[in-house]
Amino acid sequence: MPYLTKHLTPEDYGYLMVFSSVQVVFAAIIGASTHGAVFKRFFELSPESLAQYIGSCFRVVLKSFLLVLIPLIVLRLLTKEFLGLPVQWWLLACIASPFQYATLLLLTLFQAQNKPFNFGIFQTAQLLINLVATFILVSVVRTGWIGRSYAILISITLSGIFALIFLKSAFGLKLNSGTKDYEKDTLKYSLPIIPHSIGAMMIVMADRFILLSLLGPALTGIYSVGNQIAQTILLAGDSFNKAFSPWIFKHLQDPSTERKAEIVKFTYRIGLFFLSLPVLVYIGFIVGKSYIIPPAYFPLEASLPFQLLAWMFNALYLLVCNYIFFSGQTRYLAITTLICGVINIALCFTLIPKFQLMGAAFSFMASYLLSFLLTWYFSNKIYPLPWFGKKND
Repeated sequence: MPYLTKHLTPEDYGYLMVFSSVQVVFAAIIGASTHGAVFKRFFELSPESLAQYIGSCFRVVLKSFLLVLIPLIVLRLLTKEFLGLPVQWWLLACIASPFQYATLLLLTLFQAQNKPFNFGIFQTAQLLINLVATFILVSVVRTGWIGRSYAILISITLSGIFALIFLKSAFGLKLNSGTKDYEKDTLKYSLPIIPHSIGAMMIVMADRFILLSLLGPALTGIYSVGNQIAQTILLAGDSFNKAFSPWIFKHLQDPSTERKAEIVKFTYRIGLFFLSLPVLVYIGFIVGKSYIIPPAYFPLEASLPFQLLAWMFNALYLLVCNYIFFSGQTRYLAITTLICGVINIALCFTLIPKFQLMGAAFSFMASYLLSFLLTWYFSNKIYPLPWFGKKND
């Protein structure tokens, strides 16, 4: 980020973040969260059946890809720009999404196999591709946010191609090996998660589009830089969740009172660590902000505390959502995130005109706080645990 803020103006950064948001939206819609179904079935299927299941997931993804691509082609024929971004970037983001899914699926399988070394090596290689492409296109060619966007696409595509090769050699992936029954099973698991994904995007990304429309790209860029600083907490929460979820899934299969108490105690310990992160990150930013970002981005300091708290609540949400994923009753996540997403949009339109960046950040924080509390409530209804010392059998 210090590199990008040095080479990109706040306006450039605003446009870049909008493109990144579009990329994430398409990845979620086209991927349809089928990688979660693969993770769950990994522990239940034989290697031969798993290969068929993976093939079925790819067939679902390719179908959803076409359902998104065709309307975009029509849109390109009708207009050159949509929501402030040229339609060609919407198309490129869509085309890259299947490759991004291949990478996500491979990382999911590494996670299920409990192979952190493979997971780390692959992510590091993808990061290096991204960094090299960014340096060439931004520093050497000097193409601004467009160069950075192309670097993201190059990284996604090359990583996806390698992931497909690895999936074929290590897991026997064959696109023609899927079955209708497995496709139906995949959709049964993943379709309820799609509203959850849409709701999550409404929480995380709606503020950027609303800021762009109400306040312009410069303030959108400043706000987005603050959000990326706050996402330090997301990195900690997401990394822990990837390492923690296989342990959780394994131990949830033992419903004994002792095992439940062990899960709760471990969750509380990690939760206390997450509670300390906003203070630590904010102090670190205040001390080192002159080395991290140029003065043009300093206005983000006012809204940063709310953004830090938002990602802290997201990390706490990740601690409790696994119990819902384990049960397979993902409709509760859809209900929760859709409610919170709608509330976030309503708050943004209400508070941003009055309080600008602080209004957006407060809306974001309030939405994730509610998301955490509702998810915790529903998870305990589905899989009761002794959160407050009560022995739920």
